[in-house]
Amino acid sequence: RLHAVARLANQSVGDALADLLLVEAVLCLQQKSIAAWGALYDELPSRQLKQRVASRALLEPNATETRLVAPAALQAKIDALAASHKSGRAFVRPSGTEDVV
Repeated sequence: RLHAVARLANQSVGDALADLLLVEAVLCLQQKSIAAWGALYDELPSRQLKQRVASRALLEPNATETRLVAPAALQAKIDALAASHKSGRAFVRPSGTEDVV
């Protein structure tokens, strides 16, 4: 079955129709409905902001861009703010093209 998945899903293209067929196949094999699949997901509140900075080079994210390696003090403040909310999560990452985070 894993070989069939590799032939159906093309990770480099991101073909939505192939992905939809893959989801349908997995749900069929597991004898689950689309409604049951949808019930697995709980959306959390989300907000995205853009802030101008003097130099984006001052912010160094980790490899997955989920935490800042530098400046460490800023990451500590982000962690404290996220911890103050139930299921809180937050991250800051520099833009690849302009001086914004």
